[in-house]
Amino acid sequence: EVRWVAFDGSIKRNSEARPVRMLGVTRDITDSKRAEQVIAERNAQLALAAKFTLVGTFTFDVAAEKMQVSPGYAAIHDLPEGTENISRNDWRAGVHPEDLLRVEAHFKQAVAERRREHYCEYRIVRSGGEIRWIDSRSFIAYDHSGAARLVGANIDITQRKQTEQALRDADRRKDEFLATLAHELRNPLSPIVNGLELVMGAG
Repeated sequence: EVRWVAFDGSIKRNSEARPVRMLGVTRDITDSKRAEQVIAERNAQLALAAKFTLVGTFTFDVAAEKMQVSPGYAAIHDLPEGTENISRNDWRAGVHPEDLLRVEAHFKQAVAERRREHYCEYRIVRSGGEIRWIDSRSFIAYDHSGAARLVGANIDITQRKQTEQALRDADRRKDEFLATLAHELRNPLSPIVNGLELVMGAG
């Protein structure tokens, strides 16, 4: 059986500063090491799950304008593998230009009202030009100077948005079809209706 031990000790020296004795304590830390391994494996599992389920987490230091991001966040935003830190300007560069002002204004309003939670949806443009939709939710912590830190999660909701758009397009096509059909059905009856109106008017 393999066990982990930790040794804490000190060296006794003589008057000439030469080591003459060592005093110490050896502790069995096997259980602690096993717990560390379990935690490391669990963190790796969570990171892997987040990466493939299109969920990423982040923290944002407001004053420093720095973000710490998870592997899942990096995958969603098409950042290089292993990316752990980005600047707020890096984040801004990835937001769709049509959404950036709205998202930043929404965040400033949340801070001005000292809300504890912040939520928004916006588009990002990945490095290859692909546009994806993001659902961003976070908690805001404040200090004496105002907003200090955000802790949140991003979810890629592109598939949901595409489904919603497809349903809207289907409804629009249905409405156009019904309008065209109604128009076509009314036109053949126009001469008959006009004739009846003339007969009734003459009578």
